Amino acid sequence: MHFDFGWFAHPILKNGDYSDIMKTIMAENRKDLTESKGLPTFTEEEKNIISNSVDFIGINYKTGKIVKNEENFRPSPNMTAIVDDARVRISDDWRATADSEGTSLVPFGIRRFLKFLKSEFSDHNVIIR
Repeated sequence: MHFDFGWFAHPILKNGDYSDIMKTIMAENRKDLTESKGLPTFTEEEKNIISNSVDFIGINYKTGKIVKNEENFRPSPNMTAIVDDARVRISDDWRATADSEGTSLVPFGIRRFLKFLKSEFSDHNVIIR
């Protein structure tokens, strides 16, 4: 979740910077690449502006994804998206639980997401409506 919701939320809801997990993985993945396409860095002034700069964040949760560790991950100069660095394979193949419109029903997904919110951003209130 650090490479998904956390990518945007951590700088805004925490300290104005990306999570240490995300920065470490990105640095490891791209250390041998001649042209780094990694995370941008924030100045101290930018961190102060970004940090805790919102009153609330609205989340429209619909479904979950199947995420598996990519054991044979190898960085590539062709990686274009930051999510390529997450070292995971992502699937939304929950067909057995899909509703009539094809949206997969993954009720435990929101529970896991809320646990992530609590563990990473415990200083913020969560309202479910």
